Amino acid sequence: MNREASETESQAEAAAVETVEARVDLSSVIQTFVSENKRRDEIMTLMQDGRLGRFKAEIRSAVMSILNRNPSERIPVQIPEETKLINELIREYMVWNGYLYSEQVLVAESAQHSERLPRENLATKLNVMDDDRTVKIPLLYYVLAAFQNNDEQ
Repeated sequence: MNREASETESQAEAAAVETVEARVDLSSVIQTFVSENKRRDEIMTLMQDGRLGRFKAEIRSAVMSILNRNPSERIPVQIPEETKLINELIREYMVWNGYLYSEQVLVAESAQHSERLPRENLATKLNVMDDDRTVKIPLLYYVLAAFQNNDEQ
């Protein structure tokens, strides 16, 4: 009987240990789940209010600045005037639509000057006469409209 009682007691202890381990595992699973949900909610909040996109753009811009930090080691690239003009049209479009962080990345990647070319200069180069109607939207829309009108004719 002693031996049977000892075995039963050992089995009871083993069952108790398993129960405690199961509770500990369940507790850590719950903590992990809550932590992951909280993290997911925080990421969603950052996405919804635009901060996540801004953070990503700032990181990209910083990386590009670091990569472009030693210009003496690189052969300077001569950007054609047409490319500069296209980049400026894209920048104007981005700013008008509120894509400010994307514009920062474009500036860093394309080695453009941080100051934008004035709209008057862009309009002159494109032979566009700005008036009260045209000044309200980016010049890129007028370039697109001109091509669409040519296709219709």
